[in-house]
Amino acid sequence: MSKSFRQSQSFPHTWSGLLLGRILFLVFAAGTIAFWREGLNRWAPPELARVEAPARVLAGAQRFLEKRAPDAKSWLITIASEQSPGAQLSWVPQPKPGEAKGRGRRGGRGRRDNQALIGADGRTNTIAATCPLL
Repeated sequence: MSKSFRQSQSFPHTWSGLLLGRILFLVFAAGTIAFWREGLNRWAPPELARVEAPARVLAGAQRFLEKRAPDAKSWLITIASEQSPGAQLSWVPQPKPGEAKGRGRRGGRGRRDNQALIGADGRTNTIAATCPLL
């Protein structure tokens, strides 16, 4: 004799429930990681000290810019907070006479030679290339 409808549906019900449960777990785990991304980014590079005195970081940023880019067109200093590992600096260099302007409205993007990170001690910091979250 054949099984009843309820008994015949127990196998697909079990496996679809297990599959859906695993998919939901992955979605929720990914959402949790995305929500805590800033905290994980701050935790991931242990070589960067926590900023206790933002004034020291700001003074170090100003010293760095006065030394490295004294004739820059403009400076941008993003002040350190508890979410950031230090002050983030960038500057726009003065165009050299006869030099063609870069593409885009800001004169070129993606340059790394005009950016720096000043750590909690007021000196230039680098982040290890092994930190995948940044």
